Amino acid sequence: MLRRNLLAFFVYFVMAPFANGSGETLKEALGKAYLSNPTLKVARAKLRTKDEELSEAMSGWRPEVTFKYDLEKSKIDPGSGTQNRTPRTASIKVKQNLFNGWRTKLSVQRAEE
Repeated sequence: MLRRNLLAFFVYFVMAPFANGSGETLKEALGKAYLSNPTLKVARAKLRTKDEELSEAMSGWRPEVTFKYDLEKSKIDPGSGTQNRTPRTASIKVKQNLFNGWRTKLSVQRAEE
């Protein structure tokens, strides 16, 4: 009788709070584990670093585009009259490497390792 009462007490007061009816799904549990696990956080940070290194290495194959625009306002009074001038200049510069001694290829291979 004492054993049965102890068992009932244990189940009712110790186990009952953990056995709620609103359990989480497998997807929710995996999501929580993915977001809170420190080992997975470190692995994700390493993967982001590796992706950034690869992106930086591959940028050697991409063109470099520079755009400049200047606007200047000047007022000239040569004595006889006034002239208002607004000179504007714009330039676009596109630079594309054709060959850089295989540096880009080797840096991409190093980043992919």
